[in-house]
This record gives sequence, structure tokens and C-alpha cells, in this order.
Amino acid sequence: MATPVTPVVVAKQSFLSKVGSIFGKVLKAITGAGVTIEKAAVPVAEALLPEFTPMIQIADGIFSNIVKEAVAAESVQAAAGTQTGTGAQKLAAVLANVGPVIDTYVAANFPGSAKVSDVAKSGLISAVVGILNELDPPGVPSAPAA
Repeated sequence: MATPVTPVVVAKQSFLSKVGSIFGKVLKAITGAGVTIEKAAVPVAEALLPEFTPMIQIADGIFSNIVKEAVAAESVQAAAGTQTGTGAQKLAAVLANVGPVIDTYVAANFPGSAKVSDVAKSGLISAVVGILNELDPPGVPSAPAA
């Protein structure tokens, strides 16, 4: 009886995983010269992939846009007196405004890639909001008492 041949399935490697593995090899070589990985990582990335500098700046803009839209959504709910318990509505509002920006970024920088799911975009937004929720508020003056 012949043993059936099992096809080898190669796992998909993400963009970040691939770039990270390449940088990891370079960083291991550099750290052998006594430089710490933490100090070498950014300069190595900039030197090896200067074409990513504009992409990184756009991504920084997306982060800032998420912050702006989250503050706007929170402010709208606060003005309506419904700030608490409206997380899903606030997320939907931010996703509606930021989702197309993320789609444009992906289409421009990763031609041929599939559109990012709303679940993944919502995860990004939730992560940024989670960071904002852990920060102490700046010294913003309180609204006058009514």
C-alpha cells in the first residue's frame, strides 16, 4: 500500500515578520561589534530602507488622525450627555472617518494587498484609544459650573 503524499503548505509570512527577520540578522551582526540593539534598530531601518520614511510619516499621520477622531467622538457623546456606555458608537464613528484613510494608505503602499478588514482597523483604533485612556489628562481647565 502506497503512502499518500502530503503537500507541504508554506505558512504566509507577513510584511512585518519578513522585514523584522531581515533587520534581526543585520542587528545581530552589528551587536557583535558592541552596539546595543535598541540603539541600532532605528538607524539600521532608516539606512536600509529609506524609501519607507514617507510611509512612516503617513502612518504617523494616521495615528494622529485616530487620536483626533477619538477625541471628537468622545466630545460629541459628552456634549449629548451619553459619554458612558457608548463605546461601540464611538468606535463606529471613528472607524467611519479613519477607515478610508487606512484603506488609502494600504492601497498606496502595499499594491496588490487585500483590503484590511474592519475588524483589524477597529483593533488599531481600539489600541490607540486604550493608550489614550491610560494617559493622565493634560492640565485642561474644567468647564465652569452651571
